[in-house]
Amino acid sequence: GVDDGGVNSTAIMSTLAAAGSYLLDGSLKQLYLVHPEELALDDSDAAPQYLLTHGIPMFFVLIGIEFLLIRVARWWRGDKPQVFPAYRLNDAAISTLLGSYQSLVLLLADLAGVAIDVYAYRWVWTHFRLMTIDVKANVWLAWLVGMLGK
Repeated sequence: GVDDGGVNSTAIMSTLAAAGSYLLDGSLKQLYLVHPEELALDDSDAAPQYLLTHGIPMFFVLIGIEFLLIRVARWWRGDKPQVFPAYRLNDAAISTLLGSYQSLVLLLADLAGVAIDVYAYRWVWTHFRLMTIDVKANVWLAWLVGMLGK
């Protein structure tokens, strides 16, 4: 329905539900709390772009959460700087700049056809692998090896 302000409350609730779903999904992916079948990729699957779709946005969400937690903790403890130092905006700015620089370097390397991480992984896989696990057939084994072997 429409409330007194002329704002469609159904649209607001739908937007809030979508935002909540995105935050939950992003949090689960950040903590690797997804079903192993979602991560069981082989040569026929495209690599998911978790860094772009969840990693970067969740980085800013976590900066905001950290800011709010520090504010609440300082208020709760009576603003004792020795216990909870003030949130420093320059720390957030430098972290953002470093992350942006890293993403830019990786993008430029990818555009130049130089995927250093892929080449290094492929070289190690070619020369030092002990066995090959079919990830589609052995989802849980591949997940266990991936989590423990990382």
